[in-house]
Amino acid sequence: IRVKRVWHSGKLRARQTAELLQWAVLPRGEVEERPGLGPEDPVGPLADEAAGWEDDTLLVGHLPFVDRLVARLVTGDEAASVCAFVPGTAVCLERNGEGGWRVAWMLPPEVLAKEER
Repeated sequence: IRVKRVWHSGKLRARQTAELLQWAVLPRGEVEERPGLGPEDPVGPLADEAAGWEDDTLLVGHLPFVDRLVARLVTGDEAASVCAFVPGTAVCLERNGEGGWRVAWMLPPEVLAKEER
């Protein structure tokens, strides 16, 4: 997996996670703190911005924000249930060819923890 940018919420654990992932997914560049990724932030602004993204982006955020963002991008309804998130979950979204998004894969934290060993 390679991305063009890594954004985090600025909260300590999100920043630490982004920095840990940086070496593996971001060939050049630095992780950036991005306003609007906090647990209770509205998802609309980032969902609207994502519609114009051309580069792969890794977001390191928090629940319930990430859950609501994925639901909004995939279904158009941030209250929909799309994925069963727990802290530490990784999910990859990709364009569905119709102007929307779909879940490409999802990894629970126990799978990710095995990779660190």
